[in-house]
Amino acid sequence: STRDTDWHQEWAKRRSEPGVLDWASVHHFVIVTAYEEDIANLKRVAYTLMAQSTPIQSGERFSRRQITLVLAMEEREGQDGYDKASGIKEELRGHFREILAFFHPRDQPGEIAGKTSN
Repeated sequence: STRDTDWHQEWAKRRSEPGVLDWASVHHFVIVTAYEEDIANLKRVAYTLMAQSTPIQSGERFSRRQITLVLAMEEREGQDGYDKASGIKEELRGHFREILAFFHPRDQPGEIAGKTSN
């Protein structure tokens, strides 16, 4: 299973192959979709990402060097959604390369409102 895969070890086996990037040069964008999600759950995801490590540590955590956390929120959640995103950005900004928040506009023609329906 991929859960048990040591991805650094897999990379090390192939690093000399053409087209394989240096481990530290890869920038990961982790997109978290959320609509009326409890802030504790959003923070749990963020803390799980912050706990990731690699054999190559250069004094800076992996999440700080190589992960951008993207919060994909819904505008129809209202002010609560903006407050959650703002709170997470404020509290955790030093732990990720960047934290971005995007808000999907409400009432788009042809769209069905629902969790992850678009």
